[in-house]
Order: sequence, then C-alpha cells, then structure tokens
Amino acid sequence: MGDGGIETFFAELQAHPPRVSPRIDNTFRFDLEYRDGAATEHWFMRVRAGSVRVWRDYREADLVVRVTGETFERVIRGETSILAAAFRNDVNVAGVPWLFAVVRKLMPTPPDAHDPRQSAPAREVTDGDG
Repeated sequence: MGDGGIETFFAELQAHPPRVSPRIDNTFRFDLEYRDGAATEHWFMRVRAGSVRVWRDYREADLVVRVTGETFERVIRGETSILAAAFRNDVNVAGVPWLFAVVRKLMPTPPDAHDPRQSAPAREVTDGDG
C-alpha cells in the first residue's frame, strides 16, 4: 500500500493544520485505492475550529474523496494539485460538494504555483473620465 509519505502527510496535517474558517466543523474520508481497486486505504479526518484530527478508519463522512494512492502521492508531493486531478477525473468526490474547497486548502500547492495577480500587467487606474 502507500509508503510513509502518506502517513507523514496526515501526521503533519494534524500537527500543523492550515488555516481554515473557524466555522468549519466537518468530516472527510480519503479512500486511497491500490492495485486497480483490489485494496483500499481509508483515512478519516475531522476539521473543527482550526484543528485537524486524523484516523486510519472507515467512517461515514460529510465528504468522501476517492483517488488512487499513486495520484494522492503526487498531490501531497506538490507535483499536481487536487483540483487538477479532479478535472482529469483522477479524483472522485461524494457528499457535500462545497467541502472540496476545504480539501483544496488542506493540500500542498505545487512549487511552481503562483497568484495570477502577481504576473498580471499593471493597469493605470482612472477616475472614469476617459
């Protein structure tokens, strides 16, 4: 199954949770599939008031993210984003759709990612006359 990278990722996420809205109080389950679905690893996570708790367990969750272990490892290494993987249909999501935005905040960003506003050409601001 998965190597220590996935275990380390969830341990670090629990120890150093990213900033999310304090109003978030939801559960997530990551189903990581191996050997063409013959084996599945389940990671259950509760995000509440800025804290993250993780268990290696199969439980009902507000959002379930199904992904191959290989794709998930690429995401946590920053080689691709979870959103890009979802657009390629490498990630399937079931449950409360808007919670996928929270999942995106929990994942590392690719090293070459940047804010598009930083590379946009500067525009002159006018008062509307002309």
